[in-house]
Amino acid sequence: MKAPANSVVDQLTLCLLGSPSTDVDWEAVLVLANNSLLTPAIWSSMSERGQLDLLPEDVASFLGFIHRCNAERNERLRAQLEEVVAAMNAAGITPTLTKGAALLALAKTERPTARIMRDLDLVVGDAEKQAAETCLVQLGYAPIEAFGWGRSKDVGAVDLHYPPGRYPRYWPSDATLAQHRREIDVGRGRAHILSATLQAQHWIVHDMLKDGHLWRFHIDLRNLFELYLLSKSQDEIDWKEMGILLSDPLGRAMLNAQILALNAIFGANIVAPRTIPSWLDLHHRLRRNEDHPRVGGVIRSLGRLAWGIRVTQIHWRFRGPWRELPGRIIRKGQKVIAAQVSQEI
Repeated sequence: MKAPANSVVDQLTLCLLGSPSTDVDWEAVLVLANNSLLTPAIWSSMSERGQLDLLPEDVASFLGFIHRCNAERNERLRAQLEEVVAAMNAAGITPTLTKGAALLALAKTERPTARIMRDLDLVVGDAEKQAAETCLVQLGYAPIEAFGWGRSKDVGAVDLHYPPGRYPRYWPSDATLAQHRREIDVGRGRAHILSATLQAQHWIVHDMLKDGHLWRFHIDLRNLFELYLLSKSQDEIDWKEMGILLSDPLGRAMLNAQILALNAIFGANIVAPRTIPSWLDLHHRLRRNEDHPRVGGVIRSLGRLAWGIRVTQIHWRFRGPWRELPGRIIRKGQKVIAAQVSQEI
């Protein structure tokens, strides 16, 4: 099972690296870039390397337009972030910025970001939750179901997180945070930013575990590209430390799956902290071929099935052997039916 030569993914990857091939199916590449929210990143990468003259005129015009729109939107998001951080500082809170919020905060000092983002992710202590939410209310924000906090005048929401969150084993300890966190200026305020290593860990856990891409056999090119950029940043990622942070079986699987993808797609040449088991090589081949014209449909179906089982396991709070899962589902179902019958009587 081999991916088609010169696939659209490979063509997009070369564009993101600023060196497109001489034979690019621009229509297919732009469709994939739009679906992956990577269109502004093509322009930024090509511009940084002085390769914009390699683009066809109509493609350059389209990419330039999207880039300008996204840059303007990100400036508005940054102003929104500065306002929120200043308000929280006034309440005695120094938030930690993650994901897109971290990229925006660093944009003017370290490297600009071309990421398209929906919201601003801020982490505050559990004891600071009420005070942080009060700050947002005073700024005119209101809760939005499943999207955090929002105002009608803004282009994005604010998503507050309270550690250790849904997956406490993957949130760093206070001692680890002390080693991997620093304060930076955000407008008139101050916020914490995680090291590249902890940022990368957060990306991996969010992508592979929360979004389920480890089970879906899916490669999220946008998240993978951000991970690649982190690996090439001045701060750099300590992959040995990452191997310690993600040392349990599930953590190792997530880490190794992304290392395989980074090496195969972006040529990152990352050495895994431990030997990668053979089953992950098969898993990687399935992920790489999810859009294969002949076997892609089967792979996507297997991914949906695997993720469905995983969601069921979480929903039913099942942690026992897989052979006991059907019986657990039947017993739970019987209880639901019995409760309904009782209410009708």
